[in-house]
Amino acid sequence: MSETSYPYAVGRIKVKEAGFIDKNRWNRIWESSEDEALKLLEEIGYGAEARDPQSLDSRVDAELVSARELILEIAPDKALCDLLLLPTDAHNIKAVLKGQQQRVEVDDILLEGGGIPLDVLKKAMEHGDYDQFPPVLAAALKDLDEESDPRKISAGVDFAVYGQIAETLKAHKDALLSRYFSAKADFTNILTVLRAGVLHWESYKVKPLFVPGGAIAEGALLDSLGLSAEQLAKQLAVGEDSVFIRSVLEKYAQDGDLTEAEQKFEDRAYAIVHEARNDSFGMGPIANYLLTRAAEARALRVLFASKRSGMKISLAELGVA
Repeated sequence: MSETSYPYAVGRIKVKEAGFIDKNRWNRIWESSEDEALKLLEEIGYGAEARDPQSLDSRVDAELVSARELILEIAPDKALCDLLLLPTDAHNIKAVLKGQQQRVEVDDILLEGGGIPLDVLKKAMEHGDYDQFPPVLAAALKDLDEESDPRKISAGVDFAVYGQIAETLKAHKDALLSRYFSAKADFTNILTVLRAGVLHWESYKVKPLFVPGGAIAEGALLDSLGLSAEQLAKQLAVGEDSVFIRSVLEKYAQDGDLTEAEQKFEDRAYAIVHEARNDSFGMGPIANYLLTRAAEARALRVLFASKRSGMKISLAELGVA
């Protein structure tokens, strides 16, 4: 069987999925001290190639790099896999740009596992050489070279990322990823509307923050600014996720809990991919593997930080219950 076929890739991934942190493992890690939790990760082989096995960050970085390298080795269409790595690249790009502006080191907040290795990304941005970046993103970064407003930089990078996703999906059509990223765009824009409401921002401040590619038209988003939380559900509950969006916004109208709304949107986007995890002839298992590893990494970082601070955080709050 060809080593660039979906069945071959799925077979490789199914073996690796045995290393996922399941509910029982999460409970044991949650109950353990930091040192004991690191030993539990070692036992299951998490971050086995870590440079510093006693460092959680080192283990997480190693696992994310391993996931990226595996997928890029076996994927039939690497361009589609790169789309799933773009959000990590965007985080790193924004961090480096802000670090350059403020003349501070940002290495401790950079994340491994993006499509662009960190050493390559940092060197390219130091010299303003974006040739190795995806074309839409590269063009945006050149335009942002003279920009000094952190909010505009962040918005410009996010807009370019979704623009790059749209351009790639035109040439590499994939129903699952089109569905996933459309939902992500809608959820991102809805959260922007909710934050704008909390901050009492006017439309001129909010409009540049919307990302393209969702089912909710920009006009509908702009018209929703200033509406009550109850009215938002009627205005923004459209598209394939209309029922879900309505339920989240109705709950938000009751409690105003933005963190909970954000977690629900994150969980729903993940569920779109997770539901396709057994498709032996498509991107479902590949996307699910990458997103699951990324979610594990985020949860582990938050959990270990809470252990160090002495603050107890539930597995539900971590999104892994």
